[in-house]
Amino acid sequence: MTRQSPDEAIAGALITRLRSSSGVTALVSSRSFTQVSSTEAKPYVKVNFPTGRRVDTASRYGAHTLVDVIAVSDGQSERTGVRVRSAAIQALNAQTLSLTSPHQMLGLTWETNVELDEVINGVTTFQHIATFRVWTEQTA
Repeated sequence: MTRQSPDEAIAGALITRLRSSSGVTALVSSRSFTQVSSTEAKPYVKVNFPTGRRVDTASRYGAHTLVDVIAVSDGQSERTGVRVRSAAIQALNAQTLSLTSPHQMLGLTWETNVELDEVINGVTTFQHIATFRVWTEQTA
């Protein structure tokens, strides 16, 4: 068995879950992505993978991965960013989502929040970040 990264499988499952969550879609429609164009309308959700770690047990490949779910909003709608992040936490926390083979999700839990903002050419963009920890196992 060759080790395979679970990142793509995790990203697909999280995006599917966010896009099927009525709380999230009420605020951002289907604008949940792993890659975002510079012209994308705000607010939207971006899923990012800052770090992962190998955790092998019982003759199986395992990993735990930190995932940032970033609610991006502009200066006109900072409160919207907070609401989107809260909806994402409700949609994802304590879920066990189906992953594409050969990966299996063992757990998904919300850990922390961070808020960042930047001003470019007088326009403020807010990033409301919810960090989750995902535990996975490779089954084949």
